[in-house]
Amino acid sequence: MTAIEQFISDAISGGFSVHPACDEYYKLDGKNIVCGVNTLYTVAIEKVLLSAFAWQAVGKIRRKKDTEWADTRNDIHLKQGHVCALCCGWRNKWQIFIDHLADGKSIEESLTAITN
Repeated sequence: MTAIEQFISDAISGGFSVHPACDEYYKLDGKNIVCGVNTLYTVAIEKVLLSAFAWQAVGKIRRKKDTEWADTRNDIHLKQGHVCALCCGWRNKWQIFIDHLADGKSIEESLTAITN
């Protein structure tokens, strides 16, 4: 399974909906996600990769195996309205992913970098 396929799979397993009409069935078709049972819907992979909700869902799944994905915010941070990349594991991974893209790496390379 490629890093892109694993990310999409983890996002869906974590509760992210690729499309309102698509709950589970999907496949990758080049740079798109094709989902649906009776009617097929096409969603660009970028739409998922740029969604904070997808990254939160992936964080829910991956934090079970890797503590770097864990959300370590505590009550003091929440009361002060504080949100930072270091206390939100998925947000930190998202930032690293974007940095890799900005450095000219492919989506696959960028997702692989945050997985290893």
